[in-house]
Parts: sequence; structure tokens; C-alpha cells
Amino acid sequence: MIHAVFVVLTTLLWKKTLFSVTDMLLFFLFCVTGFLLTLNLCVLVARRRRRFSPFNERTLRPPGHALSDQFYDLCLIFSLRVVGFAFCLAVFMLFITRTPLGQNLVLVSLAGLLLSLFAYRLNNMFQRAQNVRLGYEGELYTGQELNYLMRERAFVFHDIPYHSGNIDHVVVGNNVIYAVETKAVRKPLKAGTAAAKEASMTYDADRLYFPHFKDSRALTQARGHANYLAKDIKAKTGVSFKVVPVVAIPGWFIECGKPAATDILVINPKRGKFLKNRLGEITDKAARDRVVQYFERCAPIDLSRNQITDPDGAKHFDWLLRRRRVRGVATG
Repeated sequence: MIHAVFVVLTTLLWKKTLFSVTDMLLFFLFCVTGFLLTLNLCVLVARRRRRFSPFNERTLRPPGHALSDQFYDLCLIFSLRVVGFAFCLAVFMLFITRTPLGQNLVLVSLAGLLLSLFAYRLNNMFQRAQNVRLGYEGELYTGQELNYLMRERAFVFHDIPYHSGNIDHVVVGNNVIYAVETKAVRKPLKAGTAAAKEASMTYDADRLYFPHFKDSRALTQARGHANYLAKDIKAKTGVSFKVVPVVAIPGWFIECGKPAATDILVINPKRGKFLKNRLGEITDKAARDRVVQYFERCAPIDLSRNQITDPDGAKHFDWLLRRRRVRGVATG
């Protein structure tokens, strides 16, 4: 919308230049048409190659699957907005160099204001993409560390979707389930130092306390995930399993504060050491197997990435390569 308003303003300002309004519109239409023709040509070539993907089964979701898709979409939108910003900036600069400053001062001011707004929104989107990438890397790291628990015959699942979001990780022990929420936090510099980083945080029953901020959302999310799993597993499998909420904070040294939290664990996930001795003993193998099957049905991946270039996946194309994904929920 902002780009469209800017184009209208620059069109109104387009007077004493080398190009007419008609020339500008034709050039714009040529660029758009060329882009769409190239896009459709790529799809057509992919479909005519008659080569098919060997992967025809849905696999389990990897750590950070939802965030990786979100980061991919953000990068695509950011790239398109950068191109639009560059085009608008070029038009604006061309007008400034060919129009007396006193003419249409109001429109010039509005155009400059919109350019500033473009830059501000691009910066916000860049910061958002950086945060999403940090979250993805945190989930990937935590997932790889929790996978070490498979040596202890535990089952580990990642990125379980349901109606309230995603459960980052689930560890199915022998008689207990851990619903793990990952919290990736950048480390600030220690006050009065040039290179030393803060490395320690603490928590109580209500909040996480970092050197530069405090947070209660992660604890609330982990408790919500655990409550949902306990109820849904009981409803779908008829098995009652203890579900313990866990908040994993990779890279931080964690100290328990007062009052201590008794219903939730806050851990550094390195090598899964904190959960290694908390998997319990098998009391009902058949019940645990039913729970494992429940998660195997919950966690298949939505859409294989190679369908984007695969002939079978060509029908999934839509404008600007925005993939159609089914937002699934955890079902047993």
C-alpha cells in the first residue's frame, strides 16, 4: 500500500524529466510482466522435465521446522520490499534532480516522508527476521542436544503443531513426558567491560530473570503445552501419562531462585544431561508405545521443500512462490 501511494505521488511530480508518465508506466508494466513470464517459464520447465522426487512419504518434523518456514517467507518478502524501495528511491532522486526545489514542495515532503517510512519498516522486518533466525537456531541446537536422550531409549519429537501454536520438543521417557519450550536469548556485555558477556540467569515460579530483562511468557507457554498434551493424550489414547513442562535456555548457566518452581523445569539442554536421570522406569510398555504412536501421527512434515522444483509439486505454486501449507493440528 505504501509503495502504491509513493508511485502515485511520484507520478504527480513527474513533469520536467526526460521521461513521460506513459513511459514510466510502460516501463513498470514491462518489469512486472517480465517477472511473471519468467516465473511461469520456470514452473513450465520444471513440469516438462518429467523428473520425480524419490521422497514420497511424509517424514517427522525437524527441530525449528515452523520457524524455518517463517524465516524463508520473511526473507522473500524482505527481498521484494527492498526491490520496491530501490525503485521508489530511484524515481524520487530522478525527480529531485530535475525539478526546482520550490515546486510542489508539499508533494516532495510527502514523498520524502514515505521513503523514511519505507526505511523504517524495512529495518523492523530485518530485526524480526533476525529474531526468527535466533529462535530457529535455538530450537535446532536444543533439538540436537535432546536427541542424545535416544541413547537412553527415550523418544524425541520436534515441532508438534496444535491449535495454540507449536510445542518445540517432546521427550517421551519410560513413564513420563517432557514438553519442552525453547527460549533463545542473546547475551549482553557485562557492565563496565569491553568483551566479557553475561552468562548467568535465574528463575522462580513466575518469571525468568536475565541480566537485561525478565520474562514470564516462556513459563506460561510450557505449562500450557503440558496441560494440552496431558488432556489430549488421555482423550485420544486412553492412557494417563505424567506430562512435565520444561523451559530450555541454551547457552546460559541457570540458577534456581526463591520461591522455587515445583511444577516446571528450567534447564540448559546440553547433551540432555538434566533429563537423563529423569526418564523413569518402564511400568507399562504397551501404554508408552501407544503414546509414541500418538506423536508419530502428530508430527509429520506438512510439505516437502523439494516439491517447489518437483513436477508433482508444481501445482502447489501460487503467485510470488508463496507455498500453500495446511496448518495442521495435533491429532491422535
